[in-house]
Amino acid sequence: METTRFRAFQILSASLVLTAILYFPGLFGGFVLDDVANLRGLANLLSNTEEFWLYVFSGYAGPVGRPVSLLTFAIQATSWPDHPLHFKVVNIALHLVNGVLVFAVLHRVIAAVTTIDKTRAIQLATFATVLWLVHPVHVSGVSYVVQRMNLLSSLFMLLGLIAYLNGRRAAIEGRRAGIIMHAFIALPIAALFALGSKENAVSLLFIVATIEFGFMPAMHDTLWRWWRRLYVVVPLVVAVAVIALFWNSLTSGYELKPFTLTERLLTQPRVLFSYLKVLLFPAGPDIGLLHDDFVISTGITSPLTTLLSLSGLALLIAAIIRYRRRFVLITLGLAWFLTAHLLEGSVFPLEMYFEHRNYLPSVGFALAFVVVTAKLLAHVRDPRLKKLAWLAAAIYGLSLAWLNFAENLLWGDTIRQAFVWYDENPQSRRAQVLKGSMLRVLGREEEMIRHFQDIAEQSKAPAAIYFTWLEEVCLDPSVRLPPRGKLIASLDKETSSIGPTNVVELILGMKERGECEGVPLEVLRDILFHLSQTPTYQNQLELIRAQQGRLAYLYGDAATAIGLLQESDRLKPDVWKSLQISLWAVYSANCKVADEYLQISRRRVDSIPAGNLMYDDRLELVNSLRQRLEENDSCQQKSTD
Repeated sequence: METTRFRAFQILSASLVLTAILYFPGLFGGFVLDDVANLRGLANLLSNTEEFWLYVFSGYAGPVGRPVSLLTFAIQATSWPDHPLHFKVVNIALHLVNGVLVFAVLHRVIAAVTTIDKTRAIQLATFATVLWLVHPVHVSGVSYVVQRMNLLSSLFMLLGLIAYLNGRRAAIEGRRAGIIMHAFIALPIAALFALGSKENAVSLLFIVATIEFGFMPAMHDTLWRWWRRLYVVVPLVVAVAVIALFWNSLTSGYELKPFTLTERLLTQPRVLFSYLKVLLFPAGPDIGLLHDDFVISTGITSPLTTLLSLSGLALLIAAIIRYRRRFVLITLGLAWFLTAHLLEGSVFPLEMYFEHRNYLPSVGFALAFVVVTAKLLAHVRDPRLKKLAWLAAAIYGLSLAWLNFAENLLWGDTIRQAFVWYDENPQSRRAQVLKGSMLRVLGREEEMIRHFQDIAEQSKAPAAIYFTWLEEVCLDPSVRLPPRGKLIASLDKETSSIGPTNVVELILGMKERGECEGVPLEVLRDILFHLSQTPTYQNQLELIRAQQGRLAYLYGDAATAIGLLQESDRLKPDVWKSLQISLWAVYSANCKVADEYLQISRRRVDSIPAGNLMYDDRLELVNSLRQRLEENDSCQQKSTD
């Protein structure tokens, strides 16, 4: 037994070192895609403690705000934006720590749901962990800086699973203190930290419920039964109730997506089998970050693989239920995979396909794969065939390691990465945009323009291409503007209303900071006017009116700016809008409006919980504007009159 433990320790240690070596080339790449949008606020944190905590607690990436993840980014603010390597080092360290936790979870769960000997349990847990650590499917989730959110969420979910399994072990041994410490205290703490890292932490509840009700032997301990009711059954009922009560709100995002709820539900089984294919045979364009060109299922037979995938998923679930006692570890691994994908693969209006969503679900795949492989090897009796079988297994493992290394070589060269991604996924909008941006960085502006023109002419929805071109003009005024007529006309072909308004928001922000000289205000004026008149964008009308107001203020027309922002505020009241109206009104000596909206702002600020950093910040602004208004001589004169 001690020999087995020592060998497992040696193998795991060697695997951790190997994994670090495999990920080393990826350290030298830059920030890509969503990194900039999520991390640009770090530039304001270096000399302002209040801004530090405001950044941490005012995240917008999800409904919870992800403060745990943002805190780790904020601590590294001095490394932004010049040292992406520092961020990537932390991500790799988190992946290695997660590898140790995966072993701890698998070792415990194998011992809990089977009666196999401890030596065998350690061996299976060890090889499953090695497979999970080096698998190339995780490269985009580790080398992509912003996916630290997913790494942290997985870390705390794994800690939560360890707490759950330790608590169950304590219940079997009759240790009430152990149940309380692990299951009643440690598990919910880990779950809260996981939720503060990323919302997919809700999957922890589903995984625990699957293991507890689907694979664990009966438990007669009274305290444990109470824990199961309070910490598993009640949360599941609450989750279902929340989804039912807030269904319209939770699914409202579909109006901003190029697919419907029905289409997403039809497509996801195909996505799941695509994930399984990549986990089994990771190669070519199937592996990588960009899959926004994944074909959407518009009907049960469109494409035909939709029907095949739906049938396959039904058969897989039936097989798991039917054989869960006979093939415990295999069915547990597959159930883990499906359950961990349940949240991001169901009704919520998320993008169809992201490789990093396999990070925690692939633990289940690794377990099932290793158990199946071990069973197959055990059935080979001929010594020569057994050697060949072991050789094949070794070659497969080395191939995974090599593919991991190759992917990291690509992540370490951001320029080459952009061109390879485009060559592999020419229909991916992100790949098209990334190649164009990289051409500008390389000083090949004319080639960039030809690239955007060619893509826009071929595309059924060219607005994203023209608006990306507009962003590039912002970053480099020497790049000529896209044809205004084609830019405006492209808006009529867009199926999603969110893209153009996002770009306008970005450019307006740059204009307000005195940047983006290459894009005239008239271009933004024409875009916003057309958006306000086009049916596709009516669900964004409150934002469009707010943007028109900000644009009017840039023109120097405070009265029009105030009127437009008032209209936006009536459509969707917001404390930022009332404060902005107050600010403009005070500075333009519009005393009546200033006084009215300062009162409105104060009421809205008072509705923010005391102690919230936004409360203190907004209250200070209200008081400052009130003081300035009272000191304004013209307002005082009007009041006297």
